Amino acid sequence: MNVLKNIRVSMKFLLVFSTIILLITAGLLYSLWNARSLKGEIDSIYNISLLSIDYLIEADRDAYQSSIAASQALNRINSRSGDVMRDGKTIAKDLKELNTNLEQVKTRFNKFRDLYKTAHSAQHEAFGAFDSHYEVIVKLTGLLEGRIKAGDADAVERLYFSQYLPAFDQMRGAMDTLTDLSLEDAKAEYQSAQANYRQVLLNTIVLIVFMIAALATAGIILTRLITGPASMGVDLAQRMSGGDFTQKISLEQKDEFGVLAGALNSFMDTMNSLLKNISQVAGEVATSSEEMSATAESFADNAQSQAATVEEITSTVEEITASGESIFTMAKKQMDLSGKVRNEMEELYTIVSRAGENMGLAMEIRDSLNRVVEKTKGEIDETRQVILKSTSKFKDVKDTVEIIEDISEQINLLSLNAAIEAARAGEHGRGFAVVADEIGKLADNTSSNLKSINSMFAASSAEMGKASEQLEVFITSLNEMIRHIADFGLKIDAVVALARQDLELNQVARKSLEDVLAEAENILTATGEQKNALEEVSKSITSINDLTQNNASGAEQLSGSTENVASMIEELRSTLGFFRV
Repeated sequence: MNVLKNIRVSMKFLLVFSTIILLITAGLLYSLWNARSLKGEIDSIYNISLLSIDYLIEADRDAYQSSIAASQALNRINSRSGDVMRDGKTIAKDLKELNTNLEQVKTRFNKFRDLYKTAHSAQHEAFGAFDSHYEVIVKLTGLLEGRIKAGDADAVERLYFSQYLPAFDQMRGAMDTLTDLSLEDAKAEYQSAQANYRQVLLNTIVLIVFMIAALATAGIILTRLITGPASMGVDLAQRMSGGDFTQKISLEQKDEFGVLAGALNSFMDTMNSLLKNISQVAGEVATSSEEMSATAESFADNAQSQAATVEEITSTVEEITASGESIFTMAKKQMDLSGKVRNEMEELYTIVSRAGENMGLAMEIRDSLNRVVEKTKGEIDETRQVILKSTSKFKDVKDTVEIIEDISEQINLLSLNAAIEAARAGEHGRGFAVVADEIGKLADNTSSNLKSINSMFAASSAEMGKASEQLEVFITSLNEMIRHIADFGLKIDAVVALARQDLELNQVARKSLEDVLAEAENILTATGEQKNALEEVSKSITSINDLTQNNASGAEQLSGSTENVASMIEELRSTLGFFRV
């Protein structure tokens, strides 16, 4: 968990979802391999066991029909009136049917023998018994054919009942033995297929449970790794929007969230320092403004007094000189204070400009975070498409199972036809009927198991659909986080606008201060001239009176300017009161 905290967010998603995709792919490949193995066993049951039993049953049927043909030929000899029977069949036709069926017995039995060899390394002793008795029957058939053609009914009857029927029964007994062996093999293959199916079902259930647990675990881990830092960022943004710059984010991570937390903490420190400096400078400017206002008022009072005592200047040159010295000193002090205020306003302008630059950096961080979240959203969409493709693969497997189910239905029809043929054969087809019944049961069991497989694949498809829906919910959460980041950007834009407004006010204050300095220089120049021209004061009372009036007017303007500066400083301090540092 601690290792994941230090990995980039995109790499976290890549690692987690790559692992999930590998697990899903491995599960699908394992299911396909098991389905192929199960299909191979079913094909073996049909292509070897069922077909071999079918050939053996057909050979038994042909043997039975050859026996019937021999019996009919014997009956024709015993009851014929002329060369042709009353039903239109001749003895020659019976003999031809006898030989044809006997040849078909050998042909179909050999097909059965070939299929049996593909599944067994050694032959059963019943094959030897069949071959020996078949050769005997072939020889006896030749003898029967010769005696039938000779018309010796007694000899034919003795040969048929004493030798032909016993050999025929022994040959069919060997075939019955092989039929039982084939049924046992088919049963064993069916039981093996059932066992493999149960194992495949168990393995698939375990795999699905494991995959669900892996998906749930990955979802919980990713949710905690993303929502935790995001919640901290949202809380900090809300506190900043309320003017609280006293809190920081405690997040020890090296991913994008850790970088963002460090940047926000640095931004908080910068804002704290900036706001403290602005507050301090505003206090100093307010103090200087008050002093300047008091000086301006004092200067105005002195100018008025000077105007009132112009008439006494001629007799009190010493007093005028002293007043001139006082005015010169006050003007110089005014210029010094104005210069100090100008320097402080320049420093305030620099601080506010830096604040604007820091706000620009914060906006760049916000844009970077937006790009990272958008990229994460795109990767989640790709993962959802992979899950949809996996669901399509489940549908292909389902189609394969449906094909196997069609084969099972065909086997069921084959068993029904075999049962009908056994019913037609009567007593001799009883063993054939048992085989047909077993085949029908096998087909029914196969169909039932295939339906269970279909149900299992349907459940798997449903679970994959749920996983896709969970990813949709996660995308919605990411969209919500994008919205919060946008809100955070709006707050930063508001702070930037406030900083720009402060710069504009600062420029206005600087312009007013330049006016004050200009007036102070005028006053200083005037008082200097007054000091240097004290000898001519008595001759220029009128000029001095005019100059005094000008000084009074300048003092009033200076007083108004200082009051304006004081008002702006109070407004700035009121604005700074919104922030907590």
